[in-house]
Amino acid sequence: MAQAQARKSVIREIRQLHARREPLNISAVKRNHPDLIERVYAVRPFWGWKRALEDAGLDYSKINSELLDYIDCKICGKDLGALSYHLVSQHQITPEEYRQEYPGAAIVCETIRAAISRRKQRHRPVLQRWEDIWSPEYVLDRMAELHRRKFPLNFDWSKEHESALADKAIRDFGSWDEALRRIGLDPARIRLFRPTWRGKSPWRHANKAAVIAELCRREKAKKAVSWKKIVREQFGPAFLLRATKLFGTWGAALDAAGLDPAGGAKSPWRRATKSAILEEIYRRRREGEPLRWKQVVSVQWGQSLVNRAARFFGSWNDALRAIGLNRRPVEANGRTRRKRRLYVRFVVERAHANRCAHRRSSAKRTDAPCLIMRARCSVLGTLHCERAVLNH
Repeated sequence: MAQAQARKSVIREIRQLHARREPLNISAVKRNHPDLIERVYAVRPFWGWKRALEDAGLDYSKINSELLDYIDCKICGKDLGALSYHLVSQHQITPEEYRQEYPGAAIVCETIRAAISRRKQRHRPVLQRWEDIWSPEYVLDRMAELHRRKFPLNFDWSKEHESALADKAIRDFGSWDEALRRIGLDPARIRLFRPTWRGKSPWRHANKAAVIAELCRREKAKKAVSWKKIVREQFGPAFLLRATKLFGTWGAALDAAGLDPAGGAKSPWRRATKSAILEEIYRRRREGEPLRWKQVVSVQWGQSLVNRAARFFGSWNDALRAIGLNRRPVEANGRTRRKRRLYVRFVVERAHANRCAHRRSSAKRTDAPCLIMRARCSVLGTLHCERAVLNH
């Protein structure tokens, strides 16, 4: 009865904080309402902050979060992003001595810790993270959530699939077994008994054909094929692990099933062949679409198309010449042709008056500098083209 009353009191207080739009991530609540966190983790059987928010009717992904970009020195009170250099230069003590004198004190601010944690994440975790920084409370919450989702929690499995969690648990609680005891689990049972998830998941012994068939079924039924959504479903983590083990990556599994791993977020020209590039140019010409590179790169995936064509042919103009199109007729509309004729006539007349007209300085002293410089760069290209016109 006392535990039930404690839970109701905590849920009521969480809803009040959420109504006031206060941050509800663990680090912010520990800083602003430390007694609330202590009451949550004192409930037995183990409750945890994540389950407390869920029982209060809140979605963890939609709560307000707060990470501080500074940390105060316990010795002088100065606010800094990191204290390592400050401690050595100003107080002549090492960070280890500082932690011994002030147990639990941090050396770097929360934003830096969150960035370091994201940078160190080399592999996709079996369970998506919901806190930005690691804390003892988050370690217990994550272990309890993995147990609820029927993942084995022996140390070997955790070290292979959740190495960061295993390291933080040992750092905060001394051993993996002690962390298991904190959430009400028997380490001997976790180590020696067969995990309850074995035999229940239909994907534990699935082959490549079964994984591809499931992906095709999901695509036909308009279901999500994103790993971020599948991991939340029943047996979703097991399905992702099996697909990753068989194909190497989740994207490779989608490729094998004929699906777009990026969901339309990547260019179709990244791996296009030479014939595909030529076919696209023919299609654009047939449908009357612009072929000038400036207009091509302005549309979606246009830059990728131009880059791929340049890789095969040397440049976009060389790709146009490969199908019998010259640069000048393709890219010149009426306005461009008039500008070219005006520029060529001006250069010829100027050459008769001054033999140094091909120099850039003389072009800048004319009455139409903007038109000449723009035409020189975008129409004829370089001064070599200019000399070719004069010699012709």
